[in-house]
Amino acid sequence: MLEQTALPGLAPTDLDPLMITSPTLRCGTTLLQRLLCSSKHALIYGEKCARDLEMFLNIHAFKAQDYSHNRAAYQRELQKVLQGDVNDWISDLVPDPDGYLAVLQGAAFAGISYCRDYAVRAGRPVWGLKYPGWSPVMLSMLRTVMPRARFIFILRDLSDCLRSAKAQQLVVSAQDVRDFCRMWVGGAAYARTLGTDQGTLLLDYADLVRRPQETLARIGSFAGVQDMDAAVLEHKINIWVGREFAAQTADGYIPPAELSQAEQAIVAEATSPAGQPALIGSVSS
Repeated sequence: MLEQTALPGLAPTDLDPLMITSPTLRCGTTLLQRLLCSSKHALIYGEKCARDLEMFLNIHAFKAQDYSHNRAAYQRELQKVLQGDVNDWISDLVPDPDGYLAVLQGAAFAGISYCRDYAVRAGRPVWGLKYPGWSPVMLSMLRTVMPRARFIFILRDLSDCLRSAKAQQLVVSAQDVRDFCRMWVGGAAYARTLGTDQGTLLLDYADLVRRPQETLARIGSFAGVQDMDAAVLEHKINIWVGREFAAQTADGYIPPAELSQAEQAIVAEATSPAGQPALIGSVSS
């Protein structure tokens, strides 16, 4: 997987997406996506496209590690064949490894390049992806290979995230709660390291509730859109609308669940001074 490799062979691209992410699920990335898509100048794609990008980058990482590590052997084998020596086992014959890797990189970014081109053709030049819970390793890599990308990192109180996740049965055991908290703490800590980065906007979910107009202005200034529809904030949507499946509701909203005392204790432990601070405070200013 990507988190386990140095990812050799990737060169910076000219892609300039607006990426929306968060420490975990249930932080408000879909709300930001809906707000930005309400502008006539923005189109933020969802998690399917983001997962496709991650999948192809993982494939590229695996191939790049192989071809880079064995470059000399592949080059010797290729030169032997080009010089007429074919009486050897050549089942792994490949073209020039560096050129081949460059083409593979193009393939890895072909999907997201199409996302950009489609948005531009639709008259929405601000484009991007939303994906909650992207790992710090993945985010660091994306910032390296897409230096023109901008990131909105939305943070929300851990207990509120967990209550929403519990209501949707995304966490069902004590270990699930611990894993969720650990992911939140790691993602929030990474976000704080980006506080002075000009390509990153740290956003407090609570500000969308307490100071919506001011917060929308900050988002619009950072994203380069000024016509988001503030009425989007009035519609609570966190699941599909309908009754076809158990995970759907008539109005598209499942209210948060209460946390048990044991779950509250896990949250308190995860956010204690010995770990990471629970709230994000200053990032909203």
